[in-house]
Amino acid sequence: MSRIPWNRFAIESFVIVGSILLAFAIDAWWDSRSDRIRERALLSSIKTDMEANSLHTNRLLERGSIRDTELTNFIASSEQDLGMIRQLNGLANYTPFDSAILSGDLSLIQNSELRSKIGEWSRLSEDSAEMIPQLADLINSVRWNMGHQALEILGTPVNESVAPQILASLRTNDSFLTSLQALQRTLNVNNRKIAEISESTKELLVLIEASEL
Repeated sequence: MSRIPWNRFAIESFVIVGSILLAFAIDAWWDSRSDRIRERALLSSIKTDMEANSLHTNRLLERGSIRDTELTNFIASSEQDLGMIRQLNGLANYTPFDSAILSGDLSLIQNSELRSKIGEWSRLSEDSAEMIPQLADLINSVRWNMGHQALEILGTPVNESVAPQILASLRTNDSFLTSLQALQRTLNVNNRKIAEISESTKELLVLIEASEL
């Protein structure tokens, strides 16, 4: 009776199992490498968006500060031209640059702190976006309380020589002043939200740059 070549079977089995495990390891390595390439591309896109957001929020905060001063001066009767009133047509809200976050697979990001910060930034942006309808309603209320003067100021060129008379009339319009003060308070709340977004954006950029090292 021939002997069973256990040693040969053991070696062949070891080679087969080893080959299978090696194949799995190569697949895992390739998948991991592919994920890291996709992660770097995603972080690069998010970084580009955040750099744009940083510039955008800085501009809005600067304009918000100027707008608050103008509103305060107008209500205090020290503003002598119609520029601030005309600018009610151009109030800008924060619109985030977030296409990379919305379309990207955030699970690719290995840094848990970075993922958490992205979630926080998104919540702050959504919170600010909820202010837009409220601001629009308040602006419409201000215009409504301006009455026919809204058409004179916002819709057509006005001879600046009549500005003092128009301003004096508006400053005696209690409904107009009340709606203007409500708008100012809400704009200040919105500016604080934008400041939070600005700070969160800076923190995100720091974390992204650290992840790229």
